[in-house]
Amino acid sequence: MGDAAMYKAVALTAAPFPQALRAVAALTEPLPDFPRLLKSTVPLGSVGAAFAKFVADNGITPLSVSQRVREEVAPLNLVAARYVLVHDMFHVLLGFDISRPGELAVWSFVAEQRYSPSYARAAALARLLYPIAQPSALSALALHRRQAVQLAKVCPCLIGRPLEQYWSLPLQEVRRELGIRKGNDA
Repeated sequence: MGDAAMYKAVALTAAPFPQALRAVAALTEPLPDFPRLLKSTVPLGSVGAAFAKFVADNGITPLSVSQRVREEVAPLNLVAARYVLVHDMFHVLLGFDISRPGELAVWSFVAEQRYSPSYARAAALARLLYPIAQPSALSALALHRRQAVQLAKVCPCLIGRPLEQYWSLPLQEVRRELGIRKGNDA
């Protein structure tokens, strides 16, 4: 399943903006292995514990990508390859759930941080369609979007951060380091 998601992400995502590509290419390990990390023991309150709770609570299985796909496909669009793996980690770090307002927030954050024109289009499409799909959530959609855009302006290029290295660190400490000042917990 991870290989298919990686192929799809790389095939359907436009070339990344240069600053995002430079940030991801500078990482020691641009393609984290979250399924492997989930097997490790981490302290309560850590990024890893928050991620494990997030995926369990939402019935999400982190993607596992074969070594062949990592080597052959990911270099074609390293930013898209990384984003498909770290999207759920963005939810955890930013403190947004997987509701429509939470998804709009993550897409808005990514669009504002300028990783790829494709992500800006995805955010614009979500801004258009989510209010139609869930008119009862109009105020939450607007609030989450505003919060995400503000976070994106103060947070360093999140896709270029070594997220897997934060695994055993306290979530609140990592959020402070990244400039994420938001009341939501993942």
